[in-house]
Amino acid sequence: MMPNKSLKLRLAVAEVDRAAHLRSDEAYLKSAWASASVLLFMDEKFVASNNQISFVSGSSLGEYQSQTDYFLGVKDKENFFVRHLESDENTNLELKTLREIGAFLSPRDIGLAVHAQGLANWHKKHPRCSQCGAATTVVLGGSVRRCLIDESEHYPRTDGAIIVLIKDDQDRVLLGRQKVWPKHRFSTFAGFVEPGESFEHCVVRE
Repeated sequence: MMPNKSLKLRLAVAEVDRAAHLRSDEAYLKSAWASASVLLFMDEKFVASNNQISFVSGSSLGEYQSQTDYFLGVKDKENFFVRHLESDENTNLELKTLREIGAFLSPRDIGLAVHAQGLANWHKKHPRCSQCGAATTVVLGGSVRRCLIDESEHYPRTDGAIIVLIKDDQDRVLLGRQKVWPKHRFSTFAGFVEPGESFEHCVVRE
């Protein structure tokens, strides 16, 4: 874990141990589920209340389901999971995007939410093997998908991206905005780095 709590960047401090060594222990995951704290994720949104992510106990959701319940880690002997709900489930729930509530979350919760959203979105968009096209199954607590035919393993994709502050010799900062954004919203420049592209060229392109 990262011990430096003096950093002001909340995601730079690892509040939760991802405990990768436990992902292969199916018996542990099943037993930990009942008392675990579980985030609920649906349609790229979290179940939330008062700008905070809502946690529910695993026991209130029934048995652990390896294909939709993903292990996020442990902190102070408390286990964390996310359950990926189908779009037609529990439509009366209050749902919020991470963009809407991220600024209000604690370092622990923002770290869990980013991890949970990344896993859930990846599983939804990559149900099949990229080598043979066959269906895959979720293994290792949600961190891997395995092909049912050729047994190849597939991992969540990560895309290189940068965010930069552009300023002149008078310390004036250049900001930009998209047409679809709400009025008066501006941002520093950010973008995905293309294969073989330098950071500088990425900034110019963006």
